Amino acid sequence: MSFTNIKTFASALAHLPMLRALKLDEVPMDVSGSAALGKSIRGVYELGISCCGLGPTEVASMFKEMGGGRALTRLKLGGNKIGDSGIRVVSEYLLSTCRDGTIPLVELDVGEDEINETGATCLAGIMSMACCLQKICLSSNKLGTAGMVSVLGKLTVAGRTPIETINLDRCQIGEEGAKAVGRLIASRGCRNIYLGRNKLCGSAIGAIVDAVVKKGYRVETLDLRGNPAGAGAIEQIAEKIVWPNQMPLYYTFRGMQRQSNDFI
Repeated sequence: MSFTNIKTFASALAHLPMLRALKLDEVPMDVSGSAALGKSIRGVYELGISCCGLGPTEVASMFKEMGGGRALTRLKLGGNKIGDSGIRVVSEYLLSTCRDGTIPLVELDVGEDEINETGATCLAGIMSMACCLQKICLSSNKLGTAGMVSVLGKLTVAGRTPIETINLDRCQIGEEGAKAVGRLIASRGCRNIYLGRNKLCGSAIGAIVDAVVKKGYRVETLDLRGNPAGAGAIEQIAEKIVWPNQMPLYYTFRGMQRQSNDFI
């Protein structure tokens, strides 16, 4: 679909008043196309616009036209280049739909969106109101230690339901970030945890393992591939999580970076 066709498509959507879910992932959009689309989807609850080549200008034009629309329950916006200014626009829209102190968001994907420390403040604002959020992807954003701790902290205290999946791959998470992840898990529980290619050493992984054990919540996926974990961390995971939960070893440890003699 071309830039021109997206505007024609957006016009056609105006004749679908009952439309509630729209997935346009990998459809390229320019400023005028994103604005036309925003004007036509005010009744949509679920929106998928990942990898559409959106920058902050396109996002601003779309969400401005969506003003006064329904509160989104699912937003998949990953793989674009919205940056800090783009996530600010998204945050303002989502918070404008707040009712009784909450927004009904259950899934948010802003992975690989070039969000940095400034944008972390906006993400923290979303998390503080999204009490039912169950699926979160923040992968490949550089929120910084303080930013990541803030975002996870708001998610920890605001939530009322267990988290199904959290993806924090390639977020440069170290020990302080791992402790924040641990507090989140200990408070709410999490079934699928993705922490690949971060900076997690033995003590950082230990904080996460202890939180999982404390919560007693069944973990189905614990992805730590590409972290500099030592043999002691692997043994902790095997003893405290894998064996009690009967998790397959190859699945839990797939691709984990191993140092010399790091074998169970």
